[in-house]
Amino acid sequence: MKSNVPWRVKLERASAPKNPHLTEAPEKWVGGQKGKKMVIPSALELDEMIRQIPDGQTKNINDLRAEYAAHHGADITCPLTSGIFLRIIAENAEEERAQGKKDVTPYWRVITDNGQMPPKIQAIYDRYPH
Repeated sequence: MKSNVPWRVKLERASAPKNPHLTEAPEKWVGGQKGKKMVIPSALELDEMIRQIPDGQTKNINDLRAEYAAHHGADITCPLTSGIFLRIIAENAEEERAQGKKDVTPYWRVITDNGQMPPKIQAIYDRYPH
């Protein structure tokens, strides 16, 4: 079922006031180590980081998460929420593009280890003419 809530509203809801915040990282995500810190990101901060990726370049999602964690004094950035927020960022960019906005977040510059967009993000990109 399609939501009537604009993606921009979802992007903003995924940010303030609770995010970013630090929590203990699940041991399975940090090699079984206890006491590691994980940051739950702000979608708006991730959006801003993606906007900083220069035209013609890409950034691995793992590197993006590592930079975000370091910026917030954490060991890792939550991979689950990062993926969810990347989807919200992509959907918002395409919604804004459909409204005629030219300066949208270049979410297509975020890639995985295989050099491709994450599959769910690729599916969003493929739905729209570019």
